[in-house]
Amino acid sequence: MKLSLLLSTFTVSCTAISSVSRICDPGRIARPNFTGFRFDFQTSFNSDVSYIARSYHLVLCKEGHPISDIRYELDPADAKIPWDKTLCTADRGNCYKLARSKKTMLKARPFMSTFPGETVGGLFELSDSQAEVAKDESYLPVSRLLQDSLTSMWFEIHLNRDLFTAHFPLFHTFDPNSFELDSDFFLRGADQWESFISANEDYKFEPQDRTLMEKANEQVNSKISQVINDSNKKLSSIVSRFQKKLSTIANSVLNVQEVVKKRKATLFPKIFKSKIETLSKLKGKLNPNEIDLDTMIVLSKVLPKEKFEELLKSIDQVYANVPLKKEIFKYPAQKKD
Repeated sequence: MKLSLLLSTFTVSCTAISSVSRICDPGRIARPNFTGFRFDFQTSFNSDVSYIARSYHLVLCKEGHPISDIRYELDPADAKIPWDKTLCTADRGNCYKLARSKKTMLKARPFMSTFPGETVGGLFELSDSQAEVAKDESYLPVSRLLQDSLTSMWFEIHLNRDLFTAHFPLFHTFDPNSFELDSDFFLRGADQWESFISANEDYKFEPQDRTLMEKANEQVNSKISQVINDSNKKLSSIVSRFQKKLSTIANSVLNVQEVVKKRKATLFPKIFKSKIETLSKLKGKLNPNEIDLDTMIVLSKVLPKEKFEELLKSIDQVYANVPLKKEIFKYPAQKKD
């Protein structure tokens, strides 16, 4: 279904929508009038982290403002992206599915190993939202799914409650009014992306495909592990500075603005304390399973922005050199009645 048509027919029956329009433009300057979907990872917690809740949000934006929000709750210790789930509004009036491209599926950790703006897959709408099991042809293409930038993470501070929400932008759909065009756009055209992506990620992999990607994943693991080893001292100092800032806040009489400013400085190390401590002690290579979303979030904050982007570009270059046979998929041109 075309995004413009979807916007005109969408029924809002989701969770409450924050009035903060920054969720539609986390970078603040990139796309102030963004129209499309954003996929956001959120962690909410109180000041002593005795309460913590994690969730994914599929947010529909129109000209820079959120008009719907589909929430997917997570276990506090889990951050797995629901690629295999259908995300629906409360009344199941609209159901969507995120789908990875063939190459993205074989990446060790596909959610953060792509440079911002690159295509990672597609967003599809289920033509029959009441269906329990759906084949590829039951989905309607909405838009290509593009990587967002973790460096655009931001905090929402609720002054009237002891509650903070950290927002981590992961993906967004293509906005035809922007100049955000990746190499895939020029290679296959803006209106043909769905021909190469299976809504159910039902791809055929040859043995050599997996062998090539395993070698590429090993190279990526080495790159990330090396960066972490080089950053051990900085990671250790973050934990130390964090403890000092907590003491300063506890022993000071501050006005509201100062409290907010100082609390914000402690938020990042507070919610990722365990991960930061683990990475600061790393010697040698990470276990591939340890290169998770939290690891990449920590690196996005510890490394200078240009260094983090350089790491992502080098990772993309590794995967760009892996040839995989393309498959063709067909979808209905319009929504069935």
